[in-house]
Amino acid sequence: MVGAIALVEAKELYRSDTLLVRQVDAGEGKNWIITFDHHSIGAGFNRSGFGEEFLRDNGFSAIHGVTTRK
Repeated sequence: MVGAIALVEAKELYRSDTLLVRQVDAGEGKNWIITFDHHSIGAGFNRSGFGEEFLRDNGFSAIHGVTTRK
């Protein structure tokens, strides 16, 4: 199961100058979690969403809102 989870890719749902929303399907997809990070974490979108790896590795599908400063 761990090998299958590692193949899960994020799907970009929305992107603006300050917000990226991505979907990560894991497990059976029956339960979904929505996460957001804090806008002052840093510049750019080159980081995971809040709890992204933990949720994916434990079979939870999630939608992550990642924000950035201009």
